[in-house]
Amino acid sequence: MGQEWLDVGGPDRLSHRELAEMAFAALGKPPKITFLPDGFRKLCLALVSYLAPNHLRGPAEFFLTAMGMDMIGEPFGDHHIKDHFDALALTIQKHQDPD
Repeated sequence: MGQEWLDVGGPDRLSHRELAEMAFAALGKPPKITFLPDGFRKLCLALVSYLAPNHLRGPAEFFLTAMGMDMIGEPFGDHHIKDHFDALALTIQKHQDPD
């Protein structure tokens, strides 16, 4: 039917922090990154099933679970996320700069 497995990612291994810093750098902005204790993430994960509406529960659980994992796999491909961020930043600048 469909493809069972699809390798995605890129050749670089980046932490969540490195990824965020790279995104800020592409925009030429100083990084503003807030760290919360992992216990807070776990508390939110436990509460989301009781407090979140049905349409938000799944995405919230996915996000909170994923943030507790390193998510680092084998390097794959030759496209770098930095190049993508830089291209997006140029697009944003073009839309913001009146010509």
